Amino acid sequence: AEAETPTATEAGSSEPAASEAVASATPGPRTPRPVAPAPSWRDLARAGRYRDAVAAAEATGFDRLLASSSATDLVALGDAARLGGRADLAEKAYQDVRRRFAGTSEAGVAAFDLARLAFDVRHDYDAAARWLRVCLAEPTAGGLAREASGRLIEALQRAGRDEAAAEAAREYLRRDPSGPHAEFARALLGQDPAPREAP
Repeated sequence: AEAETPTATEAGSSEPAASEAVASATPGPRTPRPVAPAPSWRDLARAGRYRDAVAAAEATGFDRLLASSSATDLVALGDAARLGGRADLAEKAYQDVRRRFAGTSEAGVAAFDLARLAFDVRHDYDAAARWLRVCLAEPTAGGLAREASGRLIEALQRAGRDEAAAEAAREYLRRDPSGPHAEFARALLGQDPAPREAP
C-alpha cells in the first residue's frame, strides 16, 4: 500500500509548538539592577579613606556641610580633612565648631585639633600653644586636659619660650606627677627622673 502523504494541516501542526518552545527559551528583557548609592563622606571617613571622604564632601558642597552639620559631624569632617592632607579645610571645619557650638565639648576638641594642626602641620608652635591654652580653659575639655597640658610644654619649648615652658612643666608635675609628659617636664626643669618602682 502506498504511504499516505501528510496533509498540509498535518505537516504544519508541529510549527506552532516549535515556535512556542523557541519563545519560551528566549529570555525576556532584563530588569536593570538598582545602582547602589555612592558612599557618603562619613562612610569613607569611617573606613579610613580620608582623601576620598574630603572629595565626597567637596562634591556635596563643603561650605554647605559646614553650615548644616552637627558639632560631632563637623569635628569628624575636620579630622577627615586633617588626615587627608587638607589642613585648610580642616581648619575651616574646626573653626566652625568653635563659632557655632561654643561651650560644648566639641568646641574643646576643636581647639585641641587646631593646636595639632598648628603644631604638626604648620610648625607654628606659638599658635599651637595659644590653642592649647584655649582648650585647657574650656570647661568641657577635661578629657583632653592631660594631653593638652603635656603638649603645651612641648609647644612653648619649641617656640623658644623657655620661662613659659618651665612654668607649664612645673604646673604639669604639680597636677600629674606620673603623667605621660612627666619625664619630659622633669628633663626640661633639670630634675632627676622619678625613681622606678621595684617589680
